[in-house]
Amino acid sequence: MTLLQISEPENQDNKILKRNLSIGIDLGTTNSLVAFVNNSLKPEIICDDNGHPLIPSVVNYSSKEFVVGKDALKLLDDVNTISSFKRFMGVSIEEINENFPTYNFVSENNILKIHTKSFNITPVEISADLLSYLKKLAENKLHEKINDAVITVPAYFDERQRQATRDAANLAGLNVLRLLNEPTAAAIAYGLENSTDGTHVVFDLGGGTFDISIVKLHDGIFDVLSTFGNTTLGGNDFDEAIANYITSLAINKNISCKDKRNILIKSKFIREFLTNNENCEFKIVLENGHAICGSMDHILFKKISEPLLNKIKICVHQAIKDSRLDIKEDILNIVMVGGATRMPIIRELVVDIFNKEPLINIDPDKVVSLGAALQADRLVNNNHIENNWLLMDVTPLSLGIETMGGLFEKIVPRNSKIPILVKQEFTTMKNNQRSMSIHVLQGESDLVTECRSLAYFELNDIPPMLSGIPRIEVIFQIDADGLLQVSARETTKNIESRIVVKPSNGLTNEEIRLMIQKNSLSRDNGFNRLLLEKQLELQKLIATIEDAVNQDPYVISENELSNIKNLLIEAKKYIHDSNINLIESIINDLSTKTENFAILRMNYHIRNSLFKKNILDI
Repeated sequence: MTLLQISEPENQDNKILKRNLSIGIDLGTTNSLVAFVNNSLKPEIICDDNGHPLIPSVVNYSSKEFVVGKDALKLLDDVNTISSFKRFMGVSIEEINENFPTYNFVSENNILKIHTKSFNITPVEISADLLSYLKKLAENKLHEKINDAVITVPAYFDERQRQATRDAANLAGLNVLRLLNEPTAAAIAYGLENSTDGTHVVFDLGGGTFDISIVKLHDGIFDVLSTFGNTTLGGNDFDEAIANYITSLAINKNISCKDKRNILIKSKFIREFLTNNENCEFKIVLENGHAICGSMDHILFKKISEPLLNKIKICVHQAIKDSRLDIKEDILNIVMVGGATRMPIIRELVVDIFNKEPLINIDPDKVVSLGAALQADRLVNNNHIENNWLLMDVTPLSLGIETMGGLFEKIVPRNSKIPILVKQEFTTMKNNQRSMSIHVLQGESDLVTECRSLAYFELNDIPPMLSGIPRIEVIFQIDADGLLQVSARETTKNIESRIVVKPSNGLTNEEIRLMIQKNSLSRDNGFNRLLLEKQLELQKLIATIEDAVNQDPYVISENELSNIKNLLIEAKKYIHDSNINLIESIINDLSTKTENFAILRMNYHIRNSLFKKNILDI
């Protein structure tokens, strides 16, 4: 594969360099960047057509073709312009709070979507549109088709959020070489830039997330000792703190959604203005004609930000505790990452904690993408002396399974080195128990109710034995991306079941395929989106009924069974039909005509379950 590479300062697109081409992408909450390794073996940011390296993570859907970045900001409106969507990756409708009142969230088939005037869209699809834009930007710059990328994620992203990021990349036509933790990417950029062995703190405060990682660099090995963070804490929250203060000054508290958005935009300006200035005066005219006037200085800003600063302190101290280091003796450097670290109150906080000035010789907005580009270049086998290093990352949260009494048994502790494979043995609770349900969770509490559910699967056909005798080996395997596979094996008969954790509110492979297909179609009036959603709904219904018929054909008469099979054969003909009303009619008809079968099947299993139980067990 060839890459057009910079050669002469006055004409930088002439010389062709033979290389394996890959890119690094910093998929940020506020801004995103894309970078590659150039002919001088140095990472380089790819700018847009106007020379801007930072691409606002904003997508507008008011027209037939989506608009990204600065052009999307120009089209700002209450419904169709979506920002900060990284915060919603891998999140369910129940987990959405009131911090984002300007969006209309809906849930379709347990998948979170954001309502626009033309259609409902998932955070995964929005991220995919942004990634597609970044991919095209790189292809135009490098005059080469791009397939491979390293994409960075917050270190504290959990399984659902990492999987959602990978799904977005697949939708955008990118092969993910690695999901790289953002602090680790920054450590790569600084480590290779300065070639300094020792222990570093990577302090990463972006627009929507905060991570802190303790990283040891020694003889070319990046060893992440600990990581901690908060995926809902970032520069946006400081903007909201300012916005809440401004709102409190309003005489008339009847503030519209448009007013709230304008106040938030002004708040972001105030925060950024205070980075290089002592005071910022403001005046905001509301829709009701009233104006909010005032000023803000560093002292006031620090006062209203105190709760957020305390949250950051908690994360920092936990990461230090987990690393088992003495901060005064063991920390060599503090690396600042993310645009929000430019705030003077954040710099002051870091100096107070570590008694050391932080490193700022690489642009905190760019350092993550530069590290991602270096990692991407290495993973496509562009081996250089400068690339002679090894990356050892960690898993940010504990992983395990549910045990009796609603307790969470941790199998992979937080901050374990990855990739990793861990085994642990369990046994049965009842005599002659033939199956075991495995509930996979992620979190730090001992209680299942306080942890995040990731997946369920079953181990069946366990040989009948007295309780406590069977040996069930549960294996957790985490790859270099932090993605998880869990298996359970009964050791005496070597019966095994496994699952690659695909979160319940994530996307199936078939849904991803259909989304890719949808992305190639027009979004005009949402017709094609609605059509494909109905096609998918019909496909799912057919699969569900087929499974039920195969499992329990004896609960209904031969004649009724034959009728259902004929209905399924007929319904399959319309899975890819373009008539939405017809598909919807078939879905309703199929549901109605199989309702009796569903009732009989449920009754059968209830009776069968009670019949097999001892009266003392009921």
